[in-house]
Amino acid sequence: MSTHYHVASVTSPSVKGMTTMPDDFDFSTHYSVAGREGIAFYAIDFATTSTEESWTFIGSDDDDPEDEANYVYDEPEEVPDLTRVRLVMVGDDHVWTVDVDDCEPIADDAYCPECGQIGCRAYA
Repeated sequence: MSTHYHVASVTSPSVKGMTTMPDDFDFSTHYSVAGREGIAFYAIDFATTSTEESWTFIGSDDDDPEDEANYVYDEPEEVPDLTRVRLVMVGDDHVWTVDVDDCEPIADDAYCPECGQIGCRAYA
């Protein structure tokens, strides 16, 4: 039997160059996924993405832009990608990463809790 993990909320990061979306994805329901119709999925969490590494100039206008001492290194960070979510098929353990827009909520009685097939009535 698979373990279900649910995330209550995710703080939207303020990362330069990253578009953030509201945290309105429901991690407490099951989903049908476009391209994988017929099987129910449950959500684990948002996917992550890495920020780009960069060097930030911290010197003043009078400082030499060629002097490495006037820069600080910005390490890449793993941040939530609020456009993609990590899902697991009911009855399986493989993690899939899909676009949030490809997920359609389904009713609890629309799928089999054992095999995950949408429309299966073995437990109805």
